[in-house]
Amino acid sequence: MRWLVAAFMGLATASQAFGGLIQKPVDPNPMDVYCDDALVGQLQITNYYGWTADANAAYTPRNPYTDSGFYQDPKLPNRNGAIMQAVLNVDPDACKMNYQWVQVVTGGVGTIGPPPYLDPFNRDDPLPFYWTTPEANTADQGMLNNVPGSQFIDIASQSSANKGNSITFETALVSYSGMEIHWLAGFTWGYSINQNGGTDLANFAWTAGMSNVMSGLITNWASSPNMPFLPAPGQAPDGYTVTDDCLCVPEPGSMMLSVIAMGALGLVGAARRRKAVSGRPDESRDAA
Repeated sequence: MRWLVAAFMGLATASQAFGGLIQKPVDPNPMDVYCDDALVGQLQITNYYGWTADANAAYTPRNPYTDSGFYQDPKLPNRNGAIMQAVLNVDPDACKMNYQWVQVVTGGVGTIGPPPYLDPFNRDDPLPFYWTTPEANTADQGMLNNVPGSQFIDIASQSSANKGNSITFETALVSYSGMEIHWLAGFTWGYSINQNGGTDLANFAWTAGMSNVMSGLITNWASSPNMPFLPAPGQAPDGYTVTDDCLCVPEPGSMMLSVIAMGALGLVGAARRRKAVSGRPDESRDAA
């Protein structure tokens, strides 16, 4: 959940990687991301670790807000939590896309809402994405290297007294065009709080595609004008679809050429139809 709901991750043997802290094996890291067999870029997990904040809000082993650059440290006392941070380094030759993230809380005990649900449960807008549009376009949130939607950060936390709670996530990098959504890459992660107040971290795993749970939540998504933007009884879905097609966005120059080409084809078609009306047999098929 964007920065809520989580637990302290056990301080297992950790390794420094890519300037961050990784507490569970992530292999490969980075992961190559493709769309229609064309390289989009590399998705890199930069931070995946647990932290605690004592009564004085002193963080151990390190401050996840400082690590991620997400926003100013809120100084949370008596909290346990976890950070998951992933960044897409876009290949310079990749086609232009609109990037976003979708995250599903797939299971758990003590979650904000009953799983499964699209994260966050209490939505800031009526869209099914993890980031709001302003967040996706903001550096240190959803934007990396001036590419909106190319970064994922979840700094989840809860009271250190919540023993026995657990949560599991499915997270996906997607591209979108209008209400079409295309899966590019994804992973699962999660954790549980043991009775000693420590956290058992779930194994990280890359996914081979969007799960039926995630795709079902997207295609059945029905926004509401009131928080938490959950489907109302009898409300029809908004119309989002999940597609296998690569959703490249034409460059402005290419779009103009396409418009010109379509206009030219329209003129040719109109001319052919006029010929057909005049009774020329060789154009009769164009009149049908």
